[in-house]
Amino acid sequence: MNHELRRKLKHSLALVVWVFVLNVLDLAVIWTTRRRGTSCGRKRILFVRPDAIGDFVVWLPAAEAWCRALHDEDNCHVTVLTHHACADLASKLGYFDQAWPLDVGKFRSNLVYRLRIMARIRRAGFHATYYPVHSRDFVTGDSIVRVSGAPQRVGSEACTARMLRLQKWLSDGWYTHLVPAGTTTDSELHRNAAFLSGIGIRTSVRRYPSLPPLGAPPEQLKGQTYYVLFPGALKEYRCWPADRFAELARRIHEQTGWIGILCGAGHERNLCSRIIDEAGVAARNLAGETTICELAEVMRSARIVVSNETGAAHLAAAVDTPCICILGGGQFGRFVPYPGPDDAPPNSLLPIYEPMDCFGCVWKCIYPRAPGAACRCIEAVSVERIWSAVMRTIARIELPSKCTSSDARAISSCQRADALGGTLEETLGRHRPLTVVD
Repeated sequence: MNHELRRKLKHSLALVVWVFVLNVLDLAVIWTTRRRGTSCGRKRILFVRPDAIGDFVVWLPAAEAWCRALHDEDNCHVTVLTHHACADLASKLGYFDQAWPLDVGKFRSNLVYRLRIMARIRRAGFHATYYPVHSRDFVTGDSIVRVSGAPQRVGSEACTARMLRLQKWLSDGWYTHLVPAGTTTDSELHRNAAFLSGIGIRTSVRRYPSLPPLGAPPEQLKGQTYYVLFPGALKEYRCWPADRFAELARRIHEQTGWIGILCGAGHERNLCSRIIDEAGVAARNLAGETTICELAEVMRSARIVVSNETGAAHLAAAVDTPCICILGGGQFGRFVPYPGPDDAPPNSLLPIYEPMDCFGCVWKCIYPRAPGAACRCIEAVSVERIWSAVMRTIARIELPSKCTSSDARAISSCQRADALGGTLEETLGRHRPLTVVD
């Protein structure tokens, strides 16, 4: 059974469940729950962002600009409904007046939990509900917009990657305004900024995620010099092989003597333990032991991060820690690489990948794949490629003196050139000599 047929069957089943179960529950909330009046007090705004950590972090530059505009011009009260893993981060940023956590899996499967969340949203009486997500979700985000009952309900025209055309047709009718989604090749950072323009908000948006201090790293890491490996990802086919992470850990330890810190979700703890055992070097397993804010601070204090293309890579870049991202071609250019290498911060993500003609497949891989194995574009990235990028990054961060901003951009460009291959001499030959500031 091919990928597209499996996708259609999955969404068809979800539609049946929605029609006969979830839709009935949602209608019950709409008919029985009284909305709070919207005629007085501050204008109440709801942002619906229940997606994964990486998507949320990439959205934050637009969210900051958006909230600033709403608070300055309309004195609004802004609530963000976000994935429960991101709620602590959202509450500490200062952009939002409230952050409501949502357990997406529970919301889709537990009727009592869904009823309670939907009733809370309905009662709040929001003046406007926004769902600024290109890959909208029919059962979650679209349904929340519908039940909110806000006079103004705005979303993206969206794609059909996560729904059937029938679901899109149905849910489009639940919005009062749909913002053009842009082209399929647009970066998510560009698309988020374009959404603001599409609703008439004229404000500057930072080009890259950036997070303020969110606390202290775990006590056990204080005074330690370490690097971070993040070997997991949302899907197993996006994970670089574990034995290659182990080999990389050995090389980093032999070169630097640094301690390895392996991070991830709770279900990735065994994966991290296997890598540590195979590497046979000093390392600690923190998978499942950190919140998103604690993970950000672990990365902020790290010398370097090596990660699959997942939320951890965006977190590392947002706390200005050099991050090497092992990148496949499924959604190449949408999240990574970041756009505009000439004005990228020096410590931005450095993606390493092997170009293939099938890039942009949205993970509908045309090549056979064994159960538990990575897609061919991930498998194609060798340990030597990642090790070369690690050594270049270590050389840069270990420079004893500060560089000018122009030199930092030149070094960053050298690293980015390495993402496409080429020797150090060939890369440096395209840039002027390094200038050091006293």
